[in-house]
Amino acid sequence: MNMSNIKFCIENNSYFNLKEQQSQAYGAPYVMPMTLHKFLDNHLINYDIVDIEDADYSAWYNINLYFFDFNCDYFTYLNPRVLYKIRHNELRLLFTYGEPDDPYAIDKRLRDLCEAHDIDRESIFFVSGNTIADSIDGMAYVCESEYLFEIQNTVVPDPTIFERKTKKYTCLNRVHKQYRKEFVYNLWKDGLTDDAYVSYGNVVNKDTSDDVTIINDGFIKYQTKDIDHISKDFDRVLPMSADNLNTDNHNDHSLSVDYLFTDSYWNIVMETYLDATGGVFLTEKTFKPIKYGQPFVILGTTDSLEYLKEQGYKTFSPWIDESYDQEKDIRFRWYAIMKITRKIARTSLEDLHRQHTEMTSVILHNQAWFKRNKQKELLKAIGKISD
Repeated sequence: MNMSNIKFCIENNSYFNLKEQQSQAYGAPYVMPMTLHKFLDNHLINYDIVDIEDADYSAWYNINLYFFDFNCDYFTYLNPRVLYKIRHNELRLLFTYGEPDDPYAIDKRLRDLCEAHDIDRESIFFVSGNTIADSIDGMAYVCESEYLFEIQNTVVPDPTIFERKTKKYTCLNRVHKQYRKEFVYNLWKDGLTDDAYVSYGNVVNKDTSDDVTIINDGFIKYQTKDIDHISKDFDRVLPMSADNLNTDNHNDHSLSVDYLFTDSYWNIVMETYLDATGGVFLTEKTFKPIKYGQPFVILGTTDSLEYLKEQGYKTFSPWIDESYDQEKDIRFRWYAIMKITRKIARTSLEDLHRQHTEMTSVILHNQAWFKRNKQKELLKAIGKISD
């Protein structure tokens, strides 16, 4: 075990702090069980667990969020004993959040709440899924999706680089987002989905909101609304499916339909967001093709490929033009990736197979790198928390 000096404070012998304060399944304060300690376990990093009465200022009371509500006063949900200890510098509060909502706005909200409750902001730390968090005092970035997917799905198939595949690309979409729908529609209307595994589940997007502080489908819709008109003929073929799983199964990351990744040459990753307030946000959608040994294109935030390279992964230039990764304008990034996808869809299976074998060293490197022990990255975040 690699030693760390972090201590987590848990309530009632449970890793689900604030559970009793959550009034309904999708109600404030939007908490779920801790996960950070599981990531530490998986990568052999030591930590301590203490209860509230034994906790001191070196311990962290963890609130793990699945949604950050800017209208929620999180301190009002705390056990009075916990609030007292935090206010009197006898305990600290650690928020962990895997989403990319604007860290600057979250930091401002936390500062306002600290001032209202007479709490030292330095007693509060926030872990975010947005890379920009690393540049903000009292915050750190952790790629929760990579660690969580690693735990939830432990099967790593042997690479199938030299086996011929029946499909040119995979493009999977479960939840409705306007940019995804327009992307799949353009491929479908031009007959470019027949030799591919393409899905569009059309599941309602629960994240849609008019609150500009939340990255949501409405924001993206306004950015991409002029890309193309979507014919009603397309709505009549929805939902499109590439497998036999139901909607719930598609959201269960412990399940994977192997052939979607092993029987096609490329993966067109349709990430959750195209913008993340100056940072990068990646989910399991990106790490699935990496794990399964498949080259990929990412329709996601700017610098997604740059982030992966900084972490030690390799990408697929010169086989494709990856300049799209630096494109700041969402619309032009969308157009660039559509151009790449059209080119892949119009390339023969024979030529795609030849290219695929040329990529052997890159594919194997990525698959091995995904399986590495990620102590270094986690200890960097833990170090920021514990400073």
